[in-house]
Amino acid sequence: MISFTLRTEDLSIEEIGKFYVDTKHDRENVEFLKSNATGLLIGSRGTGKTMLLKVAEKELLEKFENDRKLPVFVSFSSAALVNNEAEKFKKWMLSKILFALQGQLKELGLLKTKNIFSLLLGKDSEETDELAIRINQLIEKLEKSWKKGITNEEPVTPFVEDIDYFKELLHSICSELNIKSIVFLFDEACHNFLPKQQREFFTLFRDLRDSKICCKAAVYPGITSYGTFEVFHDSIVKRVEKDILAEDYVEKMRDIIERQIDSRTYNILIQKGELLDSLIYAATGNPRVLLKSVYEASEKLTSLKKVNVNSTLKDFYRTQMWNEYTKLGEKFEAYKEIVDWGRTFIEDKVLVETQNKNTRSENEEDYDKQTIYFIIHKDAPELVKKAISILEYAGIVILHTEGYKIRGNIYNRYQINMGIVAASTSETDLSTYINKLRKGLSIKVVTEYGANSLAFKELEQIKNNINFDDGGIDLQTLLNKSIDILDIYEYQKTEIKKKGFCKLIDILNASEIDLQSAYLIGPVRARNIYNLSMNAVLEYIIG
Repeated sequence: MISFTLRTEDLSIEEIGKFYVDTKHDRENVEFLKSNATGLLIGSRGTGKTMLLKVAEKELLEKFENDRKLPVFVSFSSAALVNNEAEKFKKWMLSKILFALQGQLKELGLLKTKNIFSLLLGKDSEETDELAIRINQLIEKLEKSWKKGITNEEPVTPFVEDIDYFKELLHSICSELNIKSIVFLFDEACHNFLPKQQREFFTLFRDLRDSKICCKAAVYPGITSYGTFEVFHDSIVKRVEKDILAEDYVEKMRDIIERQIDSRTYNILIQKGELLDSLIYAATGNPRVLLKSVYEASEKLTSLKKVNVNSTLKDFYRTQMWNEYTKLGEKFEAYKEIVDWGRTFIEDKVLVETQNKNTRSENEEDYDKQTIYFIIHKDAPELVKKAISILEYAGIVILHTEGYKIRGNIYNRYQINMGIVAASTSETDLSTYINKLRKGLSIKVVTEYGANSLAFKELEQIKNNINFDDGGIDLQTLLNKSIDILDIYEYQKTEIKKKGFCKLIDILNASEIDLQSAYLIGPVRARNIYNLSMNAVLEYIIG
Protein backbone atom coordinates (compact mmCIF):
# COMPACT_ATOMS: atom_id res chain seq x y z
CA MET A 1 0.00 0.00 0.00
CA ILE A 2 1.35 3.41 -1.00
CA SER A 3 1.29 6.02 1.76
CA PHE A 4 3.05 9.17 2.85
CA THR A 5 5.66 9.45 5.59
CA LEU A 6 4.19 12.10 7.88
CA ARG A 7 7.07 12.47 10.34
CA THR A 8 10.71 13.29 9.69
CA GLU A 9 11.60 11.08 12.68
CA ASP A 10 10.75 8.07 10.52
CA LEU A 11 13.30 9.01 7.85
CA SER A 12 16.96 8.03 7.63
CA ILE A 13 19.58 10.72 7.05
CA GLU A 14 19.76 9.59 3.41
CA GLU A 15 15.99 9.86 2.99
CA ILE A 16 16.12 13.38 4.42
CA GLY A 17 18.05 14.49 1.33
CA LYS A 18 15.53 12.79 -0.94
CA PHE A 19 12.40 14.22 0.70
CA TYR A 20 13.58 17.74 1.55
CA VAL A 21 12.31 20.52 -0.74
CA ASP A 22 14.42 23.67 -0.59
CA THR A 23 12.62 27.03 -0.66
CA LYS A 24 14.20 30.44 -0.24
CA HIS A 25 12.71 30.77 3.25
CA ASP A 26 13.69 27.24 4.27
CA ARG A 27 17.23 27.79 2.96
CA GLU A 28 17.57 30.90 5.13
CA ASN A 29 16.43 28.87 8.14
CA VAL A 30 18.84 26.02 7.41
CA GLU A 31 21.76 28.44 7.13
CA PHE A 32 20.69 30.00 10.42
CA LEU A 33 20.61 26.58 12.09
CA LYS A 34 24.14 25.90 10.85
CA SER A 35 25.45 29.22 12.20
CA ASN A 36 27.05 29.87 15.59
CA ALA A 37 24.17 32.05 16.77
CA THR A 38 21.92 30.82 19.59
CA GLY A 39 18.37 30.61 18.33
CA LEU A 40 14.85 29.25 18.28
CA LEU A 41 12.92 27.79 15.35
CA ILE A 42 9.21 28.40 15.91
CA GLY A 43 6.35 26.74 14.08
CA SER A 44 3.10 24.85 14.64
CA ARG A 45 2.76 21.08 14.34
CA GLY A 46 3.70 19.62 10.98
CA THR A 47 5.32 22.74 9.53
CA GLY A 48 8.75 21.12 9.06
CA LYS A 49 10.84 22.09 12.09
CA THR A 50 12.36 18.64 12.50
CA MET A 51 13.07 18.42 8.77
CA LEU A 52 15.03 21.68 8.85
CA LEU A 53 17.02 20.54 11.90
CA LYS A 54 17.90 17.27 10.18
CA VAL A 55 18.85 19.02 6.93
CA ALA A 56 21.14 21.35 8.88
CA GLU A 57 22.70 18.32 10.60
CA LYS A 58 23.18 16.54 7.27
CA GLU A 59 24.86 19.53 5.61
CA LEU A 60 27.15 20.19 8.57
CA LEU A 61 28.20 16.54 8.60
CA GLU A 62 29.00 16.66 4.88
CA LYS A 63 31.43 19.53 5.48
CA PHE A 64 32.76 18.38 8.83
CA GLU A 65 36.16 17.24 7.55
CA ASN A 66 36.92 20.78 6.41
CA ASP A 67 34.91 22.98 8.78
CA ARG A 68 35.23 20.86 11.97
CA LYS A 69 31.83 22.08 13.14
CA LEU A 70 30.03 19.12 14.73
CA PRO A 71 26.22 18.95 14.66
CA VAL A 72 24.51 16.89 17.35
CA PHE A 73 20.79 16.21 16.98
CA VAL A 74 19.11 15.74 20.36
CA SER A 75 15.49 14.63 20.71
CA PHE A 76 13.69 15.26 23.97
CA SER A 77 10.53 13.49 22.84
CA SER A 78 10.36 11.43 26.06
CA ALA A 79 10.39 14.49 28.32
CA ALA A 80 6.75 14.16 29.35
CA LEU A 81 7.51 10.73 30.87
CA VAL A 82 10.32 12.00 33.09
CA ASN A 83 9.75 12.76 36.76
CA ASN A 84 10.03 16.46 37.59
CA GLU A 85 11.46 16.12 41.10
CA ALA A 86 14.39 18.34 42.10
CA GLU A 87 17.37 18.05 39.73
CA LYS A 88 16.28 14.84 38.03
CA PHE A 89 15.03 16.46 34.86
CA LYS A 90 18.27 18.43 34.48
CA LYS A 91 20.31 15.24 34.93
CA TRP A 92 18.17 13.54 32.30
CA MET A 93 18.69 16.37 29.81
CA LEU A 94 22.47 16.47 30.31
CA SER A 95 22.67 12.68 30.06
CA LYS A 96 20.67 12.66 26.82
CA ILE A 97 22.90 15.36 25.36
CA LEU A 98 26.01 13.45 26.37
CA PHE A 99 24.87 10.22 24.77
CA ALA A 100 23.71 12.00 21.61
CA LEU A 101 27.22 13.52 21.36
CA GLN A 102 28.84 10.15 21.96
CA GLY A 103 26.66 8.56 19.27
CA GLN A 104 27.60 11.22 16.73
CA LEU A 105 31.30 10.83 17.48
CA LYS A 106 31.05 7.06 17.02
CA GLU A 107 29.12 7.49 13.77
CA LEU A 108 31.92 9.67 12.38
CA GLY A 109 34.59 7.23 13.52
CA LEU A 110 36.12 9.83 15.83
CA LEU A 111 35.63 7.81 19.01
CA LYS A 112 38.13 4.99 19.12
CA THR A 113 37.34 4.11 22.73
CA LYS A 114 34.14 2.63 24.15
CA ASN A 115 32.86 5.96 25.44
CA ILE A 116 33.75 9.66 25.66
CA PHE A 117 35.08 9.30 29.19
CA SER A 118 37.67 6.80 28.01
CA LEU A 119 38.59 9.28 25.27
CA LEU A 120 39.89 11.71 27.86
CA LEU A 121 42.11 9.02 29.38
CA GLY A 122 43.27 7.78 26.00
CA LYS A 123 42.22 4.22 26.78
CA ASP A 124 39.30 2.12 27.97
CA SER A 125 39.06 1.28 31.65
CA GLU A 126 36.64 -0.39 34.03
CA GLU A 127 36.05 2.95 35.74
CA THR A 128 34.97 4.78 32.59
CA ASP A 129 32.90 1.80 31.43
CA GLU A 130 31.06 1.81 34.75
CA LEU A 131 30.46 5.55 34.51
CA ALA A 132 28.94 5.24 31.03
CA ILE A 133 26.75 2.36 32.18
CA ARG A 134 25.49 4.33 35.17
CA ILE A 135 24.54 7.31 33.01
CA ASN A 136 22.72 5.07 30.54
CA GLN A 137 20.86 3.41 33.39
CA LEU A 138 19.93 6.84 34.73
CA ILE A 139 18.34 7.77 31.40
CA GLU A 140 16.36 4.52 31.26
CA LYS A 141 15.22 4.85 34.86
CA LEU A 142 14.06 8.45 34.51
CA GLU A 143 12.22 7.73 31.26
CA LYS A 144 10.25 5.10 33.17
CA SER A 145 9.66 7.36 36.16
CA TRP A 146 5.98 7.66 35.19
CA LYS A 147 5.74 4.20 36.74
CA LYS A 148 5.53 4.18 40.52
CA GLY A 149 8.46 3.21 42.71
CA ILE A 150 11.40 3.60 40.32
CA THR A 151 12.32 7.27 40.61
CA ASN A 152 15.14 7.06 43.16
CA GLU A 153 18.72 6.98 41.95
CA GLU A 154 22.19 7.31 43.40
CA PRO A 155 24.57 10.16 42.45
CA VAL A 156 26.14 9.38 39.08
CA THR A 157 28.81 11.93 38.15
CA PRO A 158 29.31 15.70 38.30
CA PHE A 159 29.33 15.64 34.47
CA VAL A 160 25.52 15.33 34.46
CA GLU A 161 24.91 17.15 37.73
CA ASP A 162 26.87 20.37 37.29
CA ILE A 163 26.78 22.53 34.15
CA ASP A 164 30.36 23.74 34.58
CA TYR A 165 31.72 20.19 34.74
CA PHE A 166 29.61 19.32 31.71
CA LYS A 167 30.94 22.24 29.66
CA GLU A 168 34.51 21.45 30.68
CA LEU A 169 34.00 17.90 29.43
CA LEU A 170 32.81 19.23 26.06
CA HIS A 171 35.78 21.60 25.80
CA SER A 172 38.14 18.72 26.47
CA ILE A 173 36.48 16.64 23.75
CA CYS A 174 36.76 19.53 21.27
CA SER A 175 40.44 19.96 22.10
CA GLU A 176 41.19 16.25 21.86
CA LEU A 177 39.42 15.78 18.51
CA ASN A 178 40.19 19.14 16.89
CA ILE A 179 36.55 20.19 16.83
CA LYS A 180 36.03 23.94 16.39
CA SER A 181 32.52 24.00 17.79
CA ILE A 182 29.53 21.82 18.63
CA VAL A 183 26.07 22.78 17.37
CA PHE A 184 23.33 21.15 19.44
CA LEU A 185 20.04 20.85 17.55
CA PHE A 186 17.27 20.24 20.08
CA ASP A 187 14.08 18.72 18.74
CA GLU A 188 10.90 18.28 20.80
CA ALA A 189 12.60 20.65 23.23
CA CYS A 190 9.49 22.10 24.84
CA HIS A 191 6.57 20.62 22.96
CA ASN A 192 4.49 19.96 26.05
CA PHE A 193 2.41 21.71 28.69
CA LEU A 194 4.79 21.07 31.58
CA PRO A 195 5.91 24.63 32.44
CA LYS A 196 8.49 23.54 35.02
CA GLN A 197 10.29 21.35 32.48
CA GLN A 198 10.21 24.12 29.91
CA ARG A 199 11.74 26.65 32.29
CA GLU A 200 14.46 24.20 33.32
CA PHE A 201 15.30 23.51 29.69
CA PHE A 202 15.68 27.18 28.81
CA THR A 203 17.87 27.78 31.84
CA LEU A 204 20.12 24.99 30.57
CA PHE A 205 19.82 26.29 26.99
CA ARG A 206 21.15 29.67 28.07
CA ASP A 207 23.82 28.29 30.42
CA LEU A 208 25.30 25.99 27.76
CA ARG A 209 26.19 28.87 25.45
CA ASP A 210 29.89 29.65 25.10
CA SER A 211 32.68 29.88 22.50
CA LYS A 212 32.62 26.14 21.71
CA ILE A 213 28.93 25.40 22.18
CA CYS A 214 25.98 26.67 20.14
CA CYS A 215 22.37 25.70 20.76
CA LYS A 216 19.31 25.72 18.51
CA ALA A 217 15.86 24.52 19.55
CA ALA A 218 12.61 23.82 17.72
CA VAL A 219 9.60 25.03 19.71
CA TYR A 220 5.88 25.50 19.25
CA PRO A 221 4.34 28.96 19.40
CA GLY A 222 2.30 29.92 22.41
CA ILE A 223 2.70 27.04 24.83
CA THR A 224 6.28 27.62 25.92
CA SER A 225 7.28 28.87 29.38
CA TYR A 226 10.68 30.52 29.00
CA GLY A 227 11.24 31.39 32.67
CA THR A 228 14.13 33.84 33.04
CA PHE A 229 15.25 33.17 29.46
CA GLU A 230 14.60 36.38 27.49
CA VAL A 231 13.75 35.35 23.95
CA PHE A 232 14.57 38.70 22.34
CA HIS A 233 17.89 39.24 24.15
CA ASP A 234 19.11 35.67 24.62
CA SER A 235 18.46 34.28 21.13
CA ILE A 236 17.51 34.86 17.51
CA VAL A 237 14.01 33.73 16.55
CA LYS A 238 13.09 32.31 13.14
CA ARG A 239 9.64 31.30 11.90
CA VAL A 240 9.03 28.15 9.84
CA GLU A 241 5.70 28.82 8.09
CA LYS A 242 5.69 28.94 4.29
CA ASP A 243 4.36 31.99 2.43
CA ILE A 244 1.27 31.00 0.44
CA LEU A 245 1.66 34.15 -1.69
CA ALA A 246 5.17 33.21 -2.83
CA GLU A 247 5.47 32.69 -6.60
CA ASP A 248 6.84 29.17 -6.20
CA TYR A 249 4.50 28.11 -3.37
CA VAL A 250 2.45 25.62 -5.40
CA GLU A 251 5.51 24.27 -7.21
CA LYS A 252 7.34 23.57 -3.95
CA MET A 253 4.34 21.99 -2.24
CA ARG A 254 3.76 19.77 -5.27
CA ASP A 255 7.42 18.80 -5.05
CA ILE A 256 6.92 17.67 -1.44
CA ILE A 257 4.21 15.29 -2.66
CA GLU A 258 6.16 14.08 -5.68
CA ARG A 259 9.22 13.09 -3.66
CA GLN A 260 7.22 10.67 -1.53
CA ILE A 261 5.47 8.65 -4.25
CA ASP A 262 6.24 6.99 -7.57
CA SER A 263 5.74 8.78 -10.89
CA ARG A 264 2.60 6.81 -11.80
CA THR A 265 0.84 7.81 -8.58
CA TYR A 266 1.98 11.41 -8.88
CA ASN A 267 0.63 11.60 -12.44
CA ILE A 268 -2.80 10.57 -11.13
CA LEU A 269 -2.74 13.63 -8.88
CA ILE A 270 -1.39 16.26 -11.27
CA GLN A 271 -3.85 15.29 -14.00
CA LYS A 272 -6.34 17.09 -11.77
CA GLY A 273 -4.08 20.08 -11.21
CA GLU A 274 -6.67 22.58 -9.99
CA LEU A 275 -8.08 20.09 -7.50
CA LEU A 276 -4.60 19.33 -6.20
CA ASP A 277 -3.83 23.05 -5.94
CA SER A 278 -6.98 23.63 -3.90
CA LEU A 279 -5.68 21.09 -1.36
CA ILE A 280 -2.27 22.76 -1.43
CA TYR A 281 -3.72 26.19 -0.66
CA ALA A 282 -6.08 24.77 1.97
CA ALA A 283 -3.07 23.37 3.83
CA THR A 284 -1.72 26.94 4.15
CA GLY A 285 1.90 25.89 3.96
CA ASN A 286 1.76 22.97 6.41
CA PRO A 287 3.36 19.89 4.77
CA ARG A 288 1.88 17.34 7.19
CA VAL A 289 -1.63 18.75 6.81
CA LEU A 290 -1.16 18.69 3.02
CA LEU A 291 -0.03 15.06 2.91
CA LYS A 292 -2.83 13.87 5.20
CA SER A 293 -5.55 15.73 3.29
CA VAL A 294 -4.23 14.61 -0.12
CA TYR A 295 -4.13 11.00 1.10
CA GLU A 296 -7.76 11.20 2.21
CA ALA A 297 -9.03 13.13 -0.83
CA SER A 298 -7.34 10.76 -3.29
CA GLU A 299 -8.78 7.60 -1.72
CA LYS A 300 -5.35 6.47 -0.54
CA LEU A 301 -3.57 7.88 -3.63
CA THR A 302 -5.64 6.00 -6.18
CA SER A 303 -7.66 8.82 -7.81
CA LEU A 304 -8.52 12.51 -7.44
CA LYS A 305 -12.17 13.41 -7.99
CA LYS A 306 -13.89 16.71 -7.26
CA VAL A 307 -16.57 15.09 -5.10
CA ASN A 308 -13.93 13.45 -2.89
CA VAL A 309 -11.80 16.60 -2.69
CA ASN A 310 -14.80 18.69 -1.62
CA SER A 311 -15.85 16.08 0.90
CA THR A 312 -12.33 15.95 2.35
CA LEU A 313 -12.04 19.73 2.53
CA LYS A 314 -15.31 19.91 4.42
CA ASP A 315 -14.54 17.07 6.84
CA PHE A 316 -10.84 17.75 7.34
CA TYR A 317 -11.07 21.49 7.99
CA ARG A 318 -14.54 21.78 9.50
CA THR A 319 -14.35 18.70 11.69
CA GLN A 320 -10.95 17.03 12.07
CA MET A 321 -8.76 20.09 12.65
CA TRP A 322 -11.21 21.66 15.06
CA ASN A 323 -11.62 18.37 16.93
CA GLU A 324 -7.86 18.13 17.35
CA TYR A 325 -7.82 21.68 18.67
CA THR A 326 -10.68 21.06 21.11
CA LYS A 327 -8.86 17.98 22.48
CA LEU A 328 -6.21 20.34 23.85
CA GLY A 329 -8.76 21.49 26.40
CA GLU A 330 -9.58 17.90 27.31
CA LYS A 331 -5.94 16.90 27.61
CA PHE A 332 -4.81 19.96 29.55
CA GLU A 333 -7.67 20.90 31.83
CA ALA A 334 -6.03 24.10 33.07
CA TYR A 335 -6.32 25.45 29.52
CA LYS A 336 -9.84 24.24 28.74
CA GLU A 337 -11.66 27.55 29.11
CA ILE A 338 -9.11 29.51 27.12
CA VAL A 339 -9.09 26.81 24.40
CA ASP A 340 -12.88 26.92 24.21
CA TRP A 341 -12.86 30.72 24.06
CA GLY A 342 -10.33 30.63 21.22
CA ARG A 343 -12.58 28.41 19.11
CA THR A 344 -15.61 30.58 19.79
CA PHE A 345 -13.66 33.73 18.95
CA ILE A 346 -12.51 32.38 15.59
CA GLU A 347 -15.75 30.66 14.56
CA ASP A 348 -18.32 33.19 15.81
CA LYS A 349 -16.43 36.43 15.28
CA VAL A 350 -13.36 36.27 13.06
CA LEU A 351 -14.74 33.86 10.46
CA VAL A 352 -18.08 35.65 10.33
CA GLU A 353 -16.37 39.00 9.69
CA THR A 354 -14.05 37.34 7.16
CA GLN A 355 -17.00 35.97 5.19
CA ASN A 356 -18.72 39.35 5.29
CA LYS A 357 -15.67 40.92 3.66
CA ASN A 358 -15.35 38.13 1.10
CA THR A 359 -18.96 38.42 -0.07
CA ARG A 360 -19.24 42.19 -0.55
CA SER A 361 -21.34 43.51 -3.41
CA GLU A 362 -19.86 45.34 -6.39
CA ASN A 363 -20.77 48.78 -5.06
CA GLU A 364 -18.70 48.27 -1.89
CA GLU A 365 -15.02 49.10 -1.47
CA ASP A 366 -12.56 46.28 -2.20
CA TYR A 367 -15.46 44.07 -3.37
CA ASP A 368 -13.06 42.15 -5.67
CA LYS A 369 -10.55 41.37 -2.91
CA GLN A 370 -10.53 38.38 -0.58
CA THR A 371 -9.08 37.95 2.89
CA ILE A 372 -8.04 35.36 5.44
CA TYR A 373 -6.41 37.96 7.72
CA PHE A 374 -7.22 39.70 10.99
CA ILE A 375 -5.19 41.99 13.25
CA ILE A 376 -4.98 42.27 17.04
CA HIS A 377 -3.63 45.31 18.86
CA LYS A 378 -0.29 44.84 20.62
CA ASP A 379 -1.86 46.03 23.90
CA ALA A 380 -4.68 43.47 23.83
CA PRO A 381 -5.13 41.55 27.12
CA GLU A 382 -2.48 38.91 27.80
CA LEU A 383 -5.12 36.18 27.86
CA VAL A 384 -6.12 37.11 24.32
CA LYS A 385 -2.51 36.80 23.18
CA LYS A 386 -2.25 33.44 24.94
CA ALA A 387 -5.47 32.19 23.33
CA ILE A 388 -4.27 33.23 19.88
CA SER A 389 -0.89 31.59 20.41
CA ILE A 390 -2.59 28.29 21.31
CA LEU A 391 -4.56 28.60 18.07
CA GLU A 392 -1.17 29.07 16.37
CA TYR A 393 0.14 25.94 18.03
CA ALA A 394 -2.75 23.97 16.55
CA GLY A 395 -2.27 25.47 13.08
CA ILE A 396 -5.68 27.19 13.09
CA VAL A 397 -4.04 30.60 12.68
CA ILE A 398 -0.51 31.72 11.76
CA LEU A 399 1.35 34.86 12.79
CA HIS A 400 1.80 36.63 9.46
CA THR A 401 3.30 40.02 10.39
CA GLU A 402 4.53 41.18 13.79
CA GLY A 403 4.39 44.91 14.49
CA TYR A 404 1.98 45.87 11.68
CA LYS A 405 1.32 49.62 11.86
CA ILE A 406 -2.03 51.13 10.91
CA ARG A 407 -3.29 54.62 11.74
CA GLY A 408 -0.49 55.08 14.26
CA ASN A 409 -1.31 51.88 16.21
CA ILE A 410 0.72 48.68 16.30
CA TYR A 411 -0.95 45.33 15.59
CA ASN A 412 0.01 41.74 14.89
CA ARG A 413 -1.48 40.42 11.67
CA TYR A 414 -2.68 36.81 11.68
CA GLN A 415 -3.60 34.50 8.83
CA ILE A 416 -6.41 31.98 9.26
CA ASN A 417 -5.87 28.54 7.76
CA MET A 418 -7.39 28.81 4.27
CA GLY A 419 -9.07 25.42 4.47
CA ILE A 420 -10.84 26.47 7.67
CA VAL A 421 -12.00 29.71 6.03
CA ALA A 422 -13.42 27.76 3.08
CA ALA A 423 -15.05 25.07 5.22
CA SER A 424 -16.82 27.72 7.32
CA THR A 425 -18.82 28.93 4.30
CA SER A 426 -22.06 27.57 2.87
CA GLU A 427 -20.27 26.80 -0.43
CA THR A 428 -20.65 23.25 -1.72
CA ASP A 429 -17.84 23.39 -4.29
CA LEU A 430 -15.03 24.19 -1.85
CA SER A 431 -12.20 23.42 -4.28
CA THR A 432 -13.46 26.07 -6.71
CA TYR A 433 -14.07 28.49 -3.85
CA ILE A 434 -10.50 28.08 -2.57
CA ASN A 435 -9.06 28.84 -6.00
CA LYS A 436 -11.23 31.97 -6.17
CA LEU A 437 -10.18 32.93 -2.65
CA ARG A 438 -6.46 32.67 -3.27
CA LYS A 439 -6.62 34.58 -6.59
CA GLY A 440 -8.21 37.61 -4.91
CA LEU A 441 -6.24 37.40 -1.67
CA SER A 442 -5.03 40.74 -0.26
CA ILE A 443 -3.08 41.18 2.98
CA LYS A 444 -4.44 44.73 3.22
CA VAL A 445 -7.99 43.56 3.80
CA VAL A 446 -8.20 42.68 7.50
CA THR A 447 -10.63 42.52 10.40
CA GLU A 448 -9.39 44.74 13.21
CA TYR A 449 -9.54 43.99 16.94
CA GLY A 450 -8.39 46.87 19.12
CA ALA A 451 -6.84 46.72 22.57
CA ASN A 452 -10.26 46.86 24.26
CA SER A 453 -12.38 45.14 21.62
CA LEU A 454 -15.82 43.97 22.76
CA ALA A 455 -14.89 40.61 21.23
CA PHE A 456 -12.59 40.04 24.21
CA LYS A 457 -15.23 40.72 26.86
CA GLU A 458 -16.12 37.08 27.52
CA LEU A 459 -12.48 36.15 28.08
CA GLU A 460 -12.21 38.67 30.92
CA GLN A 461 -14.89 36.73 32.78
CA ILE A 462 -12.80 33.55 32.93
CA LYS A 463 -9.34 35.02 33.58
CA ASN A 464 -9.41 34.16 37.29
CA ASN A 465 -10.02 30.48 36.47
CA ILE A 466 -6.79 30.07 34.49
CA ASN A 467 -3.40 29.30 35.99
CA PHE A 468 -0.73 28.64 33.40
CA ASP A 469 1.67 27.23 35.99
CA ASP A 470 -0.79 24.37 36.49
CA GLY A 471 -0.78 23.51 32.83
CA GLY A 472 0.50 19.99 33.34
CA ILE A 473 -1.12 16.81 32.08
CA ASP A 474 -2.71 13.93 33.96
CA LEU A 475 -0.32 11.36 32.54
CA GLN A 476 -1.98 8.26 33.98
CA THR A 477 -5.36 9.23 32.51
CA LEU A 478 -3.75 9.82 29.12
CA LEU A 479 -1.90 6.51 29.14
CA ASN A 480 -5.17 4.63 29.51
CA LYS A 481 -6.68 6.23 26.41
CA SER A 482 -7.32 4.17 23.27
CA ILE A 483 -4.72 4.14 20.50
CA ASP A 484 -7.47 5.63 18.31
CA ILE A 485 -6.11 9.04 19.32
CA LEU A 486 -2.76 8.31 17.66
CA ASP A 487 -1.82 10.22 14.52
CA ILE A 488 -1.11 7.12 12.42
CA TYR A 489 -3.00 5.53 9.54
CA GLU A 490 -6.23 3.66 10.28
CA TYR A 491 -4.96 0.37 8.89
CA GLN A 492 -1.98 0.59 11.26
CA LYS A 493 -4.31 1.14 14.22
CA THR A 494 -6.39 -1.86 13.18
CA GLU A 495 -3.38 -4.18 12.95
CA ILE A 496 -1.93 -2.96 16.25
CA LYS A 497 -5.27 -3.52 18.02
CA LYS A 498 -5.54 -7.05 16.63
CA LYS A 499 -2.35 -7.92 18.46
CA GLY A 500 -3.54 -6.63 21.82
CA PHE A 501 -2.05 -3.13 21.86
CA CYS A 502 -5.26 -1.21 22.50
CA LYS A 503 -4.17 1.57 24.88
CA LEU A 504 -1.29 4.03 24.93
CA ILE A 505 0.14 2.28 27.98
CA ASP A 506 0.27 -0.98 26.00
CA ILE A 507 2.62 0.68 23.49
CA LEU A 508 4.84 2.18 26.19
CA ASN A 509 5.07 -1.12 28.06
CA ALA A 510 5.90 -3.02 24.88
CA SER A 511 9.32 -3.71 23.43
CA GLU A 512 10.40 -4.32 19.86
CA ILE A 513 10.53 -8.02 20.70
CA ASP A 514 6.91 -7.90 21.90
CA LEU A 515 5.81 -6.25 18.67
CA GLN A 516 7.90 -8.63 16.58
CA SER A 517 6.22 -11.59 18.23
CA ALA A 518 2.77 -10.06 17.89
CA TYR A 519 3.17 -9.27 14.23
CA LEU A 520 5.01 -12.48 13.38
CA ILE A 521 7.48 -10.49 11.33
CA GLY A 522 11.21 -9.83 11.30
CA PRO A 523 13.09 -7.35 13.49
CA VAL A 524 13.36 -4.58 10.87
CA ARG A 525 9.65 -4.05 10.47
CA ALA A 526 9.08 -4.58 14.20
CA ARG A 527 11.46 -1.71 14.91
CA ASN A 528 9.74 0.50 12.34
CA ILE A 529 6.31 -0.22 13.84
CA TYR A 530 7.58 0.31 17.39
CA ASN A 531 9.30 3.61 16.50
CA LEU A 532 6.26 4.84 14.57
CA SER A 533 3.92 4.00 17.44
CA MET A 534 6.23 5.37 20.13
CA ASN A 535 6.67 8.65 18.24
CA ALA A 536 2.93 8.96 17.83
CA VAL A 537 2.32 8.17 21.52
CA LEU A 538 4.85 10.74 22.65
CA GLU A 539 3.59 13.36 20.21
CA TYR A 540 0.10 12.97 21.61
CA ILE A 541 1.31 13.15 25.21
CA ILE A 542 3.40 16.26 24.64
CA GLY A 543 0.87 17.93 22.37
